[in-house]
Amino acid sequence: MRKFAFMLLAAIGGLALTACNQVTQSTDSVIAQQQETQQAEAARQVPPPNIVNWNEKSFLKLVQEARDQVNLVTWTYTKNMDGKYTFVCESIGYGIPYDTRSNNPEHYEFVSTTTGRGTGNCTYTTTDGRCIRGEFHVMPQAEPNGLHIPASAKGTWNMCKDPATGKPAVTYQEEDIAVFTYRLPEGMVEGFHPAPLPTSSTDKPAKHQ
Repeated sequence: MRKFAFMLLAAIGGLALTACNQVTQSTDSVIAQQQETQQAEAARQVPPPNIVNWNEKSFLKLVQEARDQVNLVTWTYTKNMDGKYTFVCESIGYGIPYDTRSNNPEHYEFVSTTTGRGTGNCTYTTTDGRCIRGEFHVMPQAEPNGLHIPASAKGTWNMCKDPATGKPAVTYQEEDIAVFTYRLPEGMVEGFHPAPLPTSSTDKPAKHQ
């Protein structure tokens, strides 16, 4: 009888433990599983597109190679409300948006919370035995000049040719610009629109190593 009672208690305890270990799925989790099942069925019925020419990727390669040319002569304009353009300058390259960064804008940085002696729960221990506690956080990282470029920065750094000398100089435009590798026809431009500036090998910017 005692053996039976012990077995009964063990069975009840096992059922209770099983019930405690059961995790109730949230509505979001159930919906996510259903959507995953639907997406798997969609992928089975509709295979990926049969891309064989890779035309757009080849076009992007040409764009990147054109941007990499050192002395690419371009023409910079702004676009007016009536659809026509206003001449800004004869330029070199396509310009660089102001918010372009040369560094990763974020980096991991260890933030120390406490220091002291001991070995319990240390993030790391220094060579002289100090216990350092803290966490790694994603922190903003400055540019080489020590400044942080805001994500909302608007404008373009452009290499315009000086009308007096024909030599390129760094300029900055707040307004949106349109850059072409050719001089626009007169009918598309309003106002001053000079002929191309004379160029020579000494007018071209040096390639930075």
